[in-house]
Amino acid sequence: MNEELLIIFGAGASHDCADQKKSSVREEYKPPLTNQIFSRQYSPASSLVQSIRVNGFKDSILNKHFLASSIGHEFDDSGSLENYLAKLKSSIHESDMRKYFALCVYLQELFTEISKNYLNAPLDNNFHSLLHKLVRTDYTRFNFITTNYDTIFDVTLEKLFNIRFNSLSSYLNFSGDGKVFNYIKAHGSVNWCFLLNQHYDQLGNWTQIRNGEITPNSNLMRSVENADTVNVGFQNLAGVTKFPAMAVPLGTYKFVNQNQIESFKNQSLNLKHLLIIGYSGKDNTIFDLLKVIIKNRINIFIVDRDLESVNNLTKALKSNLNSAERQITGTINHSLRGFTGFINNDCDNWIKSIINTSN
Repeated sequence: MNEELLIIFGAGASHDCADQKKSSVREEYKPPLTNQIFSRQYSPASSLVQSIRVNGFKDSILNKHFLASSIGHEFDDSGSLENYLAKLKSSIHESDMRKYFALCVYLQELFTEISKNYLNAPLDNNFHSLLHKLVRTDYTRFNFITTNYDTIFDVTLEKLFNIRFNSLSSYLNFSGDGKVFNYIKAHGSVNWCFLLNQHYDQLGNWTQIRNGEITPNSNLMRSVENADTVNVGFQNLAGVTKFPAMAVPLGTYKFVNQNQIESFKNQSLNLKHLLIIGYSGKDNTIFDLLKVIIKNRINIFIVDRDLESVNNLTKALKSNLNSAERQITGTINHSLRGFTGFINNDCDNWIKSIINTSN
């Protein structure tokens, strides 16, 4: 079968990646939805106290990154965090420059801790279950796009297929179980960093920059904007400063993995089916990529928990993807059970439907 599948993971996929009937997790490290990134943790209300603050890891990180914490009061979660970051990055105001750097560093530490600590068993998750089902079909190539910064899916792929993501090129055309995969992290990753040409001492105290106590100098911003090298992992490199390589929206500003994206777009992809899990489509950054890589009619299935979100995404998909050259085939079907419910109840039927549609 020369047709290929495309799967898009949004924040809802990582948020619901653990089937708690099967998985052992540390609940305080549960990957947040966008509107939870700045929220603090509370225990259930008691008869004496309406809400008691939990001394959780996110609270401690927010306390340390207090400028990022203050951003939570002004960020409008009806929009996109990435678009908000882009607005800060392009601003002429020094206060926005401070917020941009502080927020990137906060997101890196937050999602690094989540990636390391949420799952007690790296393969005991819904990503693994989905891969287990997909590799048993007749499809030979699979394409994954995620807007998430965490590395839960990355580690799942590495452990399951005995591979190693050690460069941006290693995310393309890698093999496992006789299949070929592409994996695109559309907004960057917590374990990616720009290598800046300036030494740490020339940038000022990084803790002060993180907390907005001083304004990052213009050389630092130029270094980030002009950086064309993304390092995967955190190897110790002398004489350079590492800055989180993430949150630059596709189609709006320079893409953190621009060369990788171009290589992906230049592949001869034959996409027939699109599965979308936990992605709201609010940022509109994925659509520019989809318009390039989807060249024919395509079937779409959406997994979410909220019907309004499904309807909004359906409208956006139809608005962006229907054209003379490219059309959505039939009805956009959906499951409202979330990632876990989809894996346990609907995934097998979806797989049967795409195989029948392809034959």
